[in-house]
Amino acid sequence: MIPDTLATEDELEAIQYVKGLREFYMHACMFVVFFVVFAGAFSLKFGIDDPRVRFLLIALAGWGVGVVVHGLAAYELIRFLGPRWERGIIERRLGRKL
Repeated sequence: MIPDTLATEDELEAIQYVKGLREFYMHACMFVVFFVVFAGAFSLKFGIDDPRVRFLLIALAGWGVGVVVHGLAAYELIRFLGPRWERGIIERRLGRKL
């Protein structure tokens, strides 16, 4: 990893981008593991028609939507609350360009 004092602005942005991708991949892997373990185990134990299993699947579907939004943000397909937004807020707070 490049120390912050030696990195250019472009390098720092690239580092931040890669960190965001890593966080997304970790989030997606965690979702897959939980989905397979919990949904699989509950479905086998109680059957797919059980209300507890349906509730679990709905909760996991909500989490899945969160994973998709996280991926869109990580790949900068949606830019809401991203690094450029943060920079703009910091510049407004300081009253000058960074």
